[in-house]
Amino acid sequence: MNSNNNFKLLMLYQTQNDAESIISLFRNSGHAARAKKLDSEADLHQALREQNWDLLISDNKHPELSIEQALSIINSSDNNLKVPSLLILPEHTSDTELEQAFTIGASDIIRDSNQQHLLHSALREIEHHRQRLTHQNMLEEFAEIKERYELLLENSKDAIAYITDGMHIHVNEAYAKLFGYNDIDEFDCLPIIDLIADDQQDLFKTFLKRYSSSTETEQQLSLKALKEDESEFDVCMQLSAATYEGESCTQILIRQQTGSTDTSTAANLTAANSAPQQALTSVSTAQERVNAKLIDSSTALIQLNLEEIQATAGYEVSEALLEQFSDYCEQKQLLPIRLGDYGLLFSIELAADKLQRHLDQLLSSAAEQVFEHDGRTYALSGHGGICSIAARNGDSAQTIIDHCFTAAIEAKRSDNLIAIYTPPTVEVDILDDNIDLNSFVDNGGINIHYQPIVSLRGDTGEYYEASYQLDESLEHCGARFFQGGESKLDRWIIMETSKALSAQRANRGADTRLFINLSSSALKDAELGDWLSIILKAADIPAEALVFQITEHAASDAITSTQHLFSALKKHHLRLSISHFSNGNILKHIKADFVRLADQVSEHLGDDDERQKLKELVRSLASSDVGTIVPQVNIASMLTTLWQIGVGYIQGEYLQGPDSEMNYEFADLA
Repeated sequence: MNSNNNFKLLMLYQTQNDAESIISLFRNSGHAARAKKLDSEADLHQALREQNWDLLISDNKHPELSIEQALSIINSSDNNLKVPSLLILPEHTSDTELEQAFTIGASDIIRDSNQQHLLHSALREIEHHRQRLTHQNMLEEFAEIKERYELLLENSKDAIAYITDGMHIHVNEAYAKLFGYNDIDEFDCLPIIDLIADDQQDLFKTFLKRYSSSTETEQQLSLKALKEDESEFDVCMQLSAATYEGESCTQILIRQQTGSTDTSTAANLTAANSAPQQALTSVSTAQERVNAKLIDSSTALIQLNLEEIQATAGYEVSEALLEQFSDYCEQKQLLPIRLGDYGLLFSIELAADKLQRHLDQLLSSAAEQVFEHDGRTYALSGHGGICSIAARNGDSAQTIIDHCFTAAIEAKRSDNLIAIYTPPTVEVDILDDNIDLNSFVDNGGINIHYQPIVSLRGDTGEYYEASYQLDESLEHCGARFFQGGESKLDRWIIMETSKALSAQRANRGADTRLFINLSSSALKDAELGDWLSIILKAADIPAEALVFQITEHAASDAITSTQHLFSALKKHHLRLSISHFSNGNILKHIKADFVRLADQVSEHLGDDDERQKLKELVRSLASSDVGTIVPQVNIASMLTTLWQIGVGYIQGEYLQGPDSEMNYEFADLA
């Protein structure tokens, strides 16, 4: 029986028959009632010691125990929340007598002839009483957790602080010691910026601004900090959303870095999805490992399938299992480097085919190995990719790592444990019948340009649109790269522009964001979403920094495919745009974050009717939270008109034409 429907009643009645009639009322209405009849103060004291009760019901006729005495005992009891009470009076009780009875302190007073009133009042008081009990238990649990948390915080070896509006509100001893202070009280209302080296304060301010406006709840930054004696030292600072003393704030966890080389390289913004205790290995460390290996070496990446374990058992369990697997690899004479959420990177002096056999055996034996956490056994599986350093052809270390990711995806797709990266050879007819994509690029076949998109509404993001241009003599060859479902040219454009965006964000410390145009062939690329998530991690770019754009014509011709693509991209928190937009029909089927209006819109701004149509369209899009971009803004006089209409963003020669670099000086035009 449902315990919520099982009531525990204290009955203070003169006769057993009167008490039984009340109990029958509950049972006849579908409620189980377990009652205890009280005959003395001793009975009540014993009942309160035994358990919690839902309700006291009394007719106040008992010769040995009055309801006033019972309520006094209940209210003075240390072990029970105040038990609600109902006082039942005869039908002939006057209104004046009822009013006087309320001074006794009963929760409600009811005439004995009104059984429905009695039942509803009893159910109400029982529900309220149980809610108060639940609330009290939660407060007790919260107080216990808070006490344990504060104890852990103060005794933690990690340097932890809490800030709000850039000011310290609490720090632990380890934090004070790290910065050379003797007393944590010295941090009261101390601005966090005072602890940052002078030449890095602008970078830190940009980081704080980006963190406050980002949807990511955790981010980290490496930079130089300042001790009390003005000496500088390298730290890794991680910010995460927190609550202190009931107020929303930001938690800062700081670890000192040793052996740091180039601060400008280390001071990169990183979206962090890991907890403060996670030991992150930077991409640069992995790159150094790759670069240090000989020509007959191979690089491998193993991705463990820990997503489901983390979702069901929690982050700590998945981290512990990854650590156990790493130890297991070391027992097998393989020294891994942590890369990403669930990845381990190896660079070994073995040919790719030999390393493939080696890692096949490793994953096969790991499947039979016992991995446990907190008394529970977990089965670990994974897949991996290998890239031969001998075949790098001048590729950077990061490119080698990217190739490992690509091969790992192929292994998972084909249901294999390990796959070796095979460079693509996409044939096109230029001068030769056998020329691949790299040769096509090296011959100057593709040029990427960036054109700024500027907000008229105060959006602080620095937006660019990336576009590519094929050499006129080679244009007829470009379509070959879109053959099949892989849309190789799309992927190449994404790779190149993502690298440029990553460098731009790191070098300028600005919130640079990029619109990337996709061809219609991308609609057939079922693996594009998963591939993009890897690119984001490899390039160290937050998802909100990329907006993928497809033409209205391509989307309208393949609505179902567009819906699938947009859904896959949305799963990775990427934003989407429709270009050459002319009407709202496509948005009935596809949810976009932006629309880039058709080029001819700017040509008709002088026409009153067209201007009114544009105003209504922009208003309709804004009501659906869709940003509007007007291209071909080539003269200054257009700005006022577009601002009055309500347009969100503009693009055109008046600002800057397409350029090979992202070098526009953004300013607020609103």
